[in-house]
Amino acid sequence: MYWTFINVFVFLGMAYSLKPTITKFCVKCKHYIHPENVYSSTAYGKCSLFNITTIKLDDTYLVTGIDNSEVTVEYNYCSTARTMSGMCGIDGKRYEQK
Repeated sequence: MYWTFINVFVFLGMAYSLKPTITKFCVKCKHYIHPENVYSSTAYGKCSLFNITTIKLDDTYLVTGIDNSEVTVEYNYCSTARTMSGMCGIDGKRYEQK
């Protein structure tokens, strides 16, 4: 009886490990940004969660009173976000289906 219990336990463990896993593809994520160039591959898509914001301050603002500062926002490629564990990582920690 003891061996039967162990065999059933091992079988259930193997059956659970065979459960299909759902791969989290960036293309199906709601944060995916299609490449701007129509001819680019979807492999060059970017992720809207991880942006790089650059602020270029205007040196003449204190003199003229006119604010000509520029703010630019760039996004990291999905391939970068999926390789960095601090971002989405291989497991797609921040993935949200569309």
